[in-house]
Amino acid sequence: MTLAKYYYLNETGSKKNQEDFIWPSPRAVGKDSKIFIVCDGVGGASKGEVASRLVAEYMGNALSKTDIATLSIERINNLLGEARTVLSEYARTEQAGKDMATTFTLLALHTEKAFIAWCGDSRVYHFRAGKILYKTDDHSLVNSLVKTGEISEADAMTHPQKNVILKAIKADSTLIEAEGGWSSQIEEGDYFLLCTDGLLENWRDDALADLLSSPHEDNENLADLFQKRSFNRTRDNYSMYLVQIKKDPEHHKSPKKNKVATGFFLFALLALVVASTVYFTSQRKNDRGINTKIKGLPGSIDTQPLQKPPMVVIEDSGAVKEQPSKDTVLTPVHVQIINPAGKDSIHKHKQPITVEKIVRKKTAKDSIAGPPLIEPVPLKQKEDSTQDKF
Repeated sequence: MTLAKYYYLNETGSKKNQEDFIWPSPRAVGKDSKIFIVCDGVGGASKGEVASRLVAEYMGNALSKTDIATLSIERINNLLGEARTVLSEYARTEQAGKDMATTFTLLALHTEKAFIAWCGDSRVYHFRAGKILYKTDDHSLVNSLVKTGEISEADAMTHPQKNVILKAIKADSTLIEAEGGWSSQIEEGDYFLLCTDGLLENWRDDALADLLSSPHEDNENLADLFQKRSFNRTRDNYSMYLVQIKKDPEHHKSPKKNKVATGFFLFALLALVVASTVYFTSQRKNDRGINTKIKGLPGSIDTQPLQKPPMVVIEDSGAVKEQPSKDTVLTPVHVQIINPAGKDSIHKHKQPITVEKIVRKKTAKDSIAGPPLIEPVPLKQKEDSTQDKF
């Protein structure tokens, strides 16, 4: 995930001092930039401009050395604690007082998701096609009053205590309680806006959504549109980073296309499994007909040809003297060995027996006399003095 476009503002408004700070410097932003921070220093004599700069720079540099994939709100609060130490040391050495403080907003981009964090009343928005998908919840007095129903959102815009914040990064021992988490629902063209509360003096949520829903020319600077509406009309400083997301080509596929591709792959895989099963089943049947399996059990022969040949009965009366002639053809047969009494005889053969059938080719004489003769030949076996002989 990279940047399609980015825009920024860092304006003083009607104030004399700029207490907002944005990181990184706009001149350092490129399409592969991943970390954006906007801070709003608590003003007055408490050096808010220093607080916002110190915290933003410390967090930006620390996060640049951190694996973004490992981020969590606990990790962010730990780093903010370290930044607060830097702030406290400055306040001590410069005698600036413990009232130095700043708000904090963060956007960290990683592959297909983004980590968002905030502390105070500066905000982070997520826009898509003119709709607000997400916005942070201000840590402010007026927002707490809106939540309890004591005032309306319209009243909050002009409330006399609208600048009172309930959380910030301060140069004292106050517990740091930033909030945040991961957003994984990000698509091509989405916008993220980080801004201080000064920008929102003249921009309601619906106006922001309308602005970002309208088509814009490639060379149009959206920062100019924000500036036209804010310039000379804002009492506070106003600053922002607005970034538009560009998805990596290999990841930029719609969910519908992904489902179609997945369905096609599963169908092809199923067809391959079925075809393989049919093929190997056929091969197994063929193997049963071609390969003869001879069991080495004493006195038994078991063959499984595709078509069972005729049974040849060899009497247990001794060897047959006649030998095959040149007119004979040798083929394997099923054989059963019987003794002269007609009962099956089990011979204690230590080795498998080889049996062949001799089928004499037909002659003219055979046509008159009847079917071709089938004559047995001796059973071949390993000589063993302990075995019975045929």
